Amino acid sequence: MKFLVLALCVCAASAATFPQRSYGAGGYKPFQGFKNTPVAPAVTAAKTVASAAVPVAAQAAAVAASPFVAAAAVTADAASTTYQAAKQVVNKAYGSDAEVEILRSESEVNADGYNYGYETANGISSQVTGQYKKIGEEGAVVSQGSFRYYSPDGTPVEVTFVADENGYQPQSSVLPVGPAIPDAILRSLAYIAEKTKDSVQKY
Repeated sequence: MKFLVLALCVCAASAATFPQRSYGAGGYKPFQGFKNTPVAPAVTAAKTVASAAVPVAAQAAAVAASPFVAAAAVTADAASTTYQAAKQVVNKAYGSDAEVEILRSESEVNADGYNYGYETANGISSQVTGQYKKIGEEGAVVSQGSFRYYSPDGTPVEVTFVADENGYQPQSSVLPVGPAIPDAILRSLAYIAEKTKDSVQKY
């Protein structure tokens, strides 16, 4: 009992000498970060290094990308130059045909045929029709039409054609005409035809 009374006295004396703190006004203070602590300079230095590193990294990326940007610009310039050169070649070869005005352009496609036509301001025109035709046990679309243009010396050229089971058959005054078949060949062909006919009749 005496020991217990002695321990209580010691605790009371200690409490009397410990500074009193209150969690009211002027007592408890919330955490204010690393201000006024030994850690604060390190945090400030880290922020400074990070701020300085961002523009340096951006500059380094720009420097690294600059050859590719320059190469892309050179490629674009080369493509533009090539296009202009090709355009000049076409215009030189065909005059203003490369950019001529289209006066008429029409087309119609249906189940049993088609029809199309066009006309340009420099005298080029075409008109073609196609129609389904039964040929033997099968069918095909046969075509006929014409196209017209001017040669480099200004001569008008017109071609009419038929394309059917006998092939493509154009007609025009500008198409070359083969030489006449010699009489000897004609006589030979007639002789062969007659002999073949006689042979067929015998059998």
